[in-house]
Amino acid sequence: MSVQKRDIIVAKQAREELKKLLEDKDYRDEKNQQYLKEDFIHFLNGLPVFISQNGLLQAMSFISDKKKKLLYSFENHLNIKNLVDTIIDLNNLKEYVILQTRAVEFSVWLKQIANALYKNPASQ
Repeated sequence: MSVQKRDIIVAKQAREELKKLLEDKDYRDEKNQQYLKEDFIHFLNGLPVFISQNGLLQAMSFISDKKKKLLYSFENHLNIKNLVDTIIDLNNLKEYVILQTRAVEFSVWLKQIANALYKNPASQ
């Protein structure tokens, strides 16, 4: 699969997951419901670096505790149920690195699409 085709697939998945999060009042802006909350957009902006610096397990554990529905988005994208347990049980460093790379890639698309489509222009 070409890199461009993979990017398009990941971008579409990110957009669909953001649409699901937009339906949840915990993530949706209360005044302008077609946008995500400003603090969630801010969280997404730092997410790729957070995953890269802290590692996939620590990042997903944090998300599991603070932003549970976002964890489901990563589980859907990676096609893994119980992502945190799966990461803990990995015995292969190569598999871990592949998962982390895919998670960073997905988080970059979440950030870009959230800022492009779901950020309230009034908050800029």
